This record gives sequence, structure tokens and C-alpha cells, in this order.
Amino acid sequence: MERGGLIREARERYETAVDLAERMLEDLSPRGPDNRRQAGEVHRALGSAYLSLAAFWDRRADHRSLAIENYEMAFKYLSPLGGRSAQDQRRLETAASRLQALHLAEAEHWFSQGDLARAGTHFEAAGDCVVSSEAVAAGRAALVPANSSRIEYWRRAARAYARARSPRYEDFARVMVKIHREEG
Repeated sequence: MERGGLIREARERYETAVDLAERMLEDLSPRGPDNRRQAGEVHRALGSAYLSLAAFWDRRADHRSLAIENYEMAFKYLSPLGGRSAQDQRRLETAASRLQALHLAEAEHWFSQGDLARAGTHFEAAGDCVVSSEAVAAGRAALVPANSSRIEYWRRAARAYARARSPRYEDFARVMVKIHREEG
């Protein structure tokens, strides 16, 4: 019982930190020029809070979807900061690499269960989820995966979409366009 209580308390603390940072960000709206620095600090705090909450769910069995959701929110709030500091860069790279790993695990799970449409969705997301260190350092923290792994995940997504019980041709076509653009 004590362990369950500690886990619940930790989750509540992480969620409280997220709520507090979100309220701080709302208080800054509309943002004036003198609020920019403070807004950056709030984005950093909010991104860190989401990263902590995501890590909490990441450590729990059968909570991948909550971890994915929170890593995505962490990335959303940390990406405007770019690579302003080494710590920001590490946080962004951590969020992106965990997102990729979790999407890949979900894709493999759904593939083994025979749900190829869901597997395709997660393979596609895994292909979209790697941040290049150069992009982060340049302040362009966009999801820019390494070329070969990105294409491989997208190919797996396309195969899964095409082989699903009800083939998802629009998704298949979208992924094929991504592959074509990436290959030049």
C-alpha cells in the first residue's frame, strides 16, 4: 500500500507542476516585448514539467500512450527554445528519442496483434520523431530524423497501411509522398 501511495503522490506532484506552469503561461497573455524572457522561462518550466510527467508514465508498465502524450507536450513547449542552452538541447533530444522508441514499441505491439492500421500510424510517427542535434543547436528544433531510419520506418508504415484489414489508401499515399520527397 505504501508503494502505491508514493506513486500516487509522485504523479500528483508532477501533474501539479504542469498545472502551475500552464497557469503561469496563461498569465503572460497577451505577450508584450517585456514578457518574452519570462515566457521563455515559463516554456522551459512547462516543458520540464511535462518531461518529468512523461518519464513518470514511461516507467510504468502499460502506460505508453500517456508517456507519448506527455513527451509530445514536452517537445511542444521546449522546441521554441531551440538549443539556447545545452540543457535545453538535451531535454529536446530526450523527448524526441523517447517518442521514437515508444512509437516503435507501440507499432511492434499492434503489428504483433494484427492491427496493421494502428501499427502503421505508430511506424509513421516513429519516422517523424528524431531530432537532429544540428537543427536543435541552430535553434530550429524541428523533428528532422536521420534519413535512412526515417525512410525505413515510413516504408514499414506504408506496408502496414496497405495490408490492413481495411486498407488505408490515403495514409499509404501520404507516407509514399514523404518517402519520395526524402529520397529526392
